[in-house]
Amino acid sequence: MTQFIWLVRGVLDYSAALYKEFLRWKRQGRQGCIEFYFENYNELYEALRVLEALPVVDHVSFYPMPFAPTYSEDANGKPAAQKLPVRVVTQEREEAFTREVDNRVNFTESTQEARPNMMNCLKLLGANENMFMISVTVKLHGTYSTHMFDFLYKRHSWYPEDGPWPEEKERSKKRK
Repeated sequence: MTQFIWLVRGVLDYSAALYKEFLRWKRQGRQGCIEFYFENYNELYEALRVLEALPVVDHVSFYPMPFAPTYSEDANGKPAAQKLPVRVVTQEREEAFTREVDNRVNFTESTQEARPNMMNCLKLLGANENMFMISVTVKLHGTYSTHMFDFLYKRHSWYPEDGPWPEEKERSKKRK
């Protein structure tokens, strides 16, 4: 599930489109996330196969925000860059991408009782429009599902001024 988010993050045009979709809902007063839903792990594995087959055209440095699943620091305590492969959806792979990846995405809202982890992450974001939450959900059995959450950013990587934590702004000033 983490790999799926990583691969989607690397399809820059698609990530930008997801951000615009998120903003459209948020500006209508909705509180939720961009969610990819899979009925089973085989569907997720097929989506991963399609994403991994997209051609890599570049690599960019990626910085996640502190406390995100992929965040790490170098030996000096500064955020460590990660090399993110940039992939593109080519014409010959567009049909498979649409079928296995894009057709599984929705804007999802929930309640504190139904999905407390999702709601806690959304509370962190508040009114922030510089980042949005992405979720990958795989149905397990009956009404049980497993979820993985992470954040995608308006400017691709996270910057301290993007929030959401005021104390992180102070911490980043001390690093400079």
